[in-house]
Amino acid sequence: MSAVRYVIFDGKAVSYEQGLILTAARKDGVNFRLNSGRRSIPEQWVLYRNQPPVAAYPNDNAPHILTGRWWHALDIDAIQGGAERFRKWAASKGVTYTYSVRGEPWHLQVGGISATAVRAKFAAVDPFDFTSDREDRLIPELAMLRATAARRGKWLIREKARAGSIKTYLRVKIRALRVKRNLSGRERKRLGYLRDALAGRKLEA
Repeated sequence: MSAVRYVIFDGKAVSYEQGLILTAARKDGVNFRLNSGRRSIPEQWVLYRNQPPVAAYPNDNAPHILTGRWWHALDIDAIQGGAERFRKWAASKGVTYTYSVRGEPWHLQVGGISATAVRAKFAAVDPFDFTSDREDRLIPELAMLRATAARRGKWLIREKARAGSIKTYLRVKIRALRVKRNLSGRERKRLGYLRDALAGRKLEA
């Protein structure tokens, strides 16, 4: 499966392409709130374990996961009609979203358009900071390890080793960006984000 980049929109992870669409809609004044985007397997398990389950069984093909595919499902506020406003706006731009789960007027699935076409349509939109799948997993883990250390007053040997491994990984990524010439706006944002994560500064949700 091809690699998918993710951005943060309304505090939720979404694919780069969906980030382009959502950001363009927001800039056009469409009033909506994203409640859920691309979920990790652990996030899906939390919802699935509810009684009754409120999400599909966690797997790579679950609508909100779709590992390696950019067209994962979106949950958009339906109480105030935000989902329908967004759907109609997207249709006016040639992007089709459908209500793919019966009885869920907030669950939207995009289809009938390629990632290349989405990028071409919304090329002028600058989405939010992007990180890799691995960074998205490791940065919250590092924050959790730091919080655990603060509560205990000291780290266990395995936690210190894990934190050291994550820090080494982030330093490599930071060095790779620093040596590049003429960084794009997104790359500069990403560099700042990784530096903040390495330094332990609080990151925006």
